[in-house]
Amino acid sequence: MMTSVEIKRSFAKLGHQRVLKLRGDAQQIFVNGEFSGGASGFWDYTVYVIPYMVVRPEGHYTKHIYVNSERIASKIGNPENFGAGDPTGQGDAVGRKIKMEEVVEENYNELFGSVPEIEPAAEEQLGMSSGSSEPELNSYWFTSDHLGSSAFVTDGSGLAIQHLEYMAFGEVFVDQRRTGFGTPYKFNAKELDCESGYYYYSARYYDPRMARFLSVDPLAGEMPEWGSYTYTFNNPLRYIDPTGMGPEDCPNCPKNDERYDYFRESKANYDFLGNDQVANKDNGEIEAIGPLATVSAPEIGYIEQAWNSNLVRSVVPDYISIDLGKVDLDAFIGMSIGSKSFTILTRGDDIGLYYTPNIAGGISPGINGNVSLGIGGGYYTGHPSNLKYNYLSGGSIDISGDFGLGLNAGSGITISPIRESGNALIGGTFNFGLGGGAKVSAKYQYQWSFPLIRR
Repeated sequence: MMTSVEIKRSFAKLGHQRVLKLRGDAQQIFVNGEFSGGASGFWDYTVYVIPYMVVRPEGHYTKHIYVNSERIASKIGNPENFGAGDPTGQGDAVGRKIKMEEVVEENYNELFGSVPEIEPAAEEQLGMSSGSSEPELNSYWFTSDHLGSSAFVTDGSGLAIQHLEYMAFGEVFVDQRRTGFGTPYKFNAKELDCESGYYYYSARYYDPRMARFLSVDPLAGEMPEWGSYTYTFNNPLRYIDPTGMGPEDCPNCPKNDERYDYFRESKANYDFLGNDQVANKDNGEIEAIGPLATVSAPEIGYIEQAWNSNLVRSVVPDYISIDLGKVDLDAFIGMSIGSKSFTILTRGDDIGLYYTPNIAGGISPGINGNVSLGIGGGYYTGHPSNLKYNYLSGGSIDISGDFGLGLNAGSGITISPIRESGNALIGGTFNFGLGGGAKVSAKYQYQWSFPLIRR
């Protein structure tokens, strides 16, 4: 029996830096279940000459351009693309191609002593340039998020040719392409091996689908409280692991207090539209707010959007009012005093508990007197994220009815116009207590607001 399998090999030097990746085929012959012979050959290879240069078959190469430790561009070409003044010092394209092949051979000889026969892969299969009269025509520029992950890839003219989005632990969620080109440098700007689907993190490989490394952390003894295969303390939005040796603080991630202060100050002037856009309340223009909002979206944006949704608001109103002893006296003209009134704001920047004493007077057909406990709630007619505690202060119209003898019960509706925002607070109340009589009243109520517990 003869079997044919695809084989893959990667080799690294000291420091866990990969220098060579091979891909090929192997045929094996078995007679009565015993191995009798076989042959193997490699038809594709990748040589990582230095961090700035990667070479593929037939001298196809990729040059990487960095700013500090961040890759900002990759240029793809082949030996024929070089002009005069090539840094290899060769005098012609053929000589430069030979020089590149010599580099491959030297690296392989250092590791294994001999170079296998390597068949050139098809250019279309490699996704490389087939040659051009202009030098290094295929240049691609990276726009990264706060973790260094490639978000957009543009060509030399600035046209976006690839858009990438990721799940929290690095699995590709969106991969939109305008052309056949696709960068292998994706999550954390690490290379995604097309052969295995794993990311190469120098010291070890990482499987984004399982959110786990494939080998033990070399520094596991220093972090015994964490699993040896865990990725970034299971917090991929806060930490990175550039070498596979251990989690590090993300340099571009704002700390919790910085993120909170930014959003608290900004929401007074902006409406948040999503992860990376806001609408300026002054002029209505849409603005980008960059990676800070991307970090904050899972923690602040998405939660706030859900809390402010109509579904949740139908269960929890924008504010809840509690009156622990309101005095109400009515005989055609009525008045009421609420000296033990409190309001809980559940939305907006000023979520908290407030002391809200009030006094009211107006027309009250009927006769009634009571001391009652009341509870109510209501809604802000504007966007709930813009609700402020000073909106609780001011005048309102209160329409209510009470009846009873000994035990008294009633309900009412309160409308509070807010000149500052052009909206209103509309709510309802239910009260019960001791008293007697029957009346329907329309009163003007004035209320003050003093913070007790405020976010």
